[in-house]
Amino acid sequence: SATDFQLDQAPLARASIVLLADGRVVVHLVASHLVFDGWASSVFNAELAQAYRARCVGLAPQWDTPASPLSFSESENARFAGTEGQASLAHWKQALAHLPKAISLSDRKPGNPRTFAADTVRARLDGQRLSHLKEQARAHGATLFQWLLHTVTELLVQETGQQDLVISIPFAAQSLERRSALIADGVLDLPVRLNSSPGEPSS
Repeated sequence: SATDFQLDQAPLARASIVLLADGRVVVHLVASHLVFDGWASSVFNAELAQAYRARCVGLAPQWDTPASPLSFSESENARFAGTEGQASLAHWKQALAHLPKAISLSDRKPGNPRTFAADTVRARLDGQRLSHLKEQARAHGATLFQWLLHTVTELLVQETGQQDLVISIPFAAQSLERRSALIADGVLDLPVRLNSSPGEPSS
């Protein structure tokens, strides 16, 4: 994983098998984000498990016809250029017109010149806390994701005093195209405008 990919040369993924001292076997996969995303990871893991189960009983795995990344890209471009895509573009231009100023958190300031370097913060919720959050979400007629997004928004409002915010949420475009078995990079960013002012809608 410490070796960079040559992006103009295939393959853009490497796999290795590691035998641990306790007898366990680990499959280690490294792939460029140009061809692999979080959705693809789920597809890969599911197909690997399917192949493992089949081989354990002496059978060859039965694969569905693989989805084509090129076909996916072409259909996405056609969707963006078509009536639906242009209507969506007009909606988001209106929703994101006159953007609020970039927030400035108390413990960090945007660099100058500004970059988009970022990191990932991971946290694990225990069973009791997770159950409590799900109960709160259900009580307010929301999904767990919506409730967590609301929580993050309120935290940012408290930290910055700014009530009009835009938060970018990554999502897998494969789900829109019903191409659940596609291994590719289909990540898109959905800019959600959130306003915590009383009576103000969010989009």
